[in-house]
Amino acid sequence: MAIKAVLNQAQASTLILHSVPHKLPDFCLSLAHSCTDLAHHNTKRFTAMQVNNAGIAVGPDGSLANISDLPVESAAKTLNYVFDTNVFAVVTVTNAFLPLLKAAPSARIVNVSSIAASLTHGVMVQPYAVYSSSKTALNAVTLHYAKDLAETNIKVNMICPGYCATEINGHSGPRSAAEGAEIAIKMATLPNVGPHGGFYDDNGSIPW
Repeated sequence: MAIKAVLNQAQASTLILHSVPHKLPDFCLSLAHSCTDLAHHNTKRFTAMQVNNAGIAVGPDGSLANISDLPVESAAKTLNYVFDTNVFAVVTVTNAFLPLLKAAPSARIVNVSSIAASLTHGVMVQPYAVYSSSKTALNAVTLHYAKDLAETNIKVNMICPGYCATEINGHSGPRSAAEGAEIAIKMATLPNVGPHGGFYDDNGSIPW
């Protein structure tokens, strides 16, 4: 897991939380305690923004396969491996940060999804079925967060950065990581009157 926290007091005391979760439950437990402590001492000092950018596309053996071609003995292991990073760890990290987010005057949670998660578009299917399914599950989880936190200071949304040149695709995407980050920054810096529980890219709302 890579967790980056930057407190910039010169820029409106904004606390930016960028989390890319992986399998580190002990660290997440420690993180939860740290965030709770920080919330008690800094409740009025910052706007909190958490961007969950977790994404792997392959199983533990590093290979891609059509979902129907996964070997019986390793199919569940492959799905668990991808879902563990793309979905389950996002929940763990988000819940660890929640005391801090709730203590801030306003807060934003942005989960980085993919247009491949859209059941309407279904753009990216085989051999990325496990990846796209995990992102669809992430969208569902994010909607539950949006409902649970609807009456709080936290806005929760999902975004698709587009097909960016990153490690997950061998840097083959036509967009830069900086271009892909623009929609995440936009949703992380929403005003208090803004969308909540939506799925967006640079062109606007993405159908489920």
